[in-house]
Amino acid sequence: MALRLSRSIGISRRIDVGYGVVFLIAPFTFAEYKEVEASSLRLARGALPPAMALDVEALDDEDMPIAVEDATRGLFASKQLSLMLRRFGVGWEGVETEEGAAAPFEGEAIDQFLEMFPGAAQQLQQALLSPYLAVTAEGKGSALSPNTGTPEG
Repeated sequence: MALRLSRSIGISRRIDVGYGVVFLIAPFTFAEYKEVEASSLRLARGALPPAMALDVEALDDEDMPIAVEDATRGLFASKQLSLMLRRFGVGWEGVETEEGAAAPFEGEAIDQFLEMFPGAAQQLQQALLSPYLAVTAEGKGSALSPNTGTPEG
């Protein structure tokens, strides 16, 4: 018998980001996660300022200026979280409009929340992606880890 750690991958989740705010997330597969990752990178590159976008197209990765890499990574992270919530988010609790009514869970409100509350957004991103990053680090989600202990030794 081989052992492995349980992951919250492919199940519905409630992610509490503090301040009474909870995000409800529908299940999604590892393949869907990788799809969002690729789309987010494409969107991030498309959102770069024109001079940086030219560098991305003209230079090899090893010659890329650090400022361009940093800008791309920052845009990627923000696009990825927004896209994940738009695709797999079911709703939220604890987010209200100025009038005190429940805020609609839609693109513009999601993006406004992520911009206004970066600490909550960072916590949400970490909780949302950590099971999928663990699968990536392991190498294959359905395979046993080669270093997993067994009762036989």
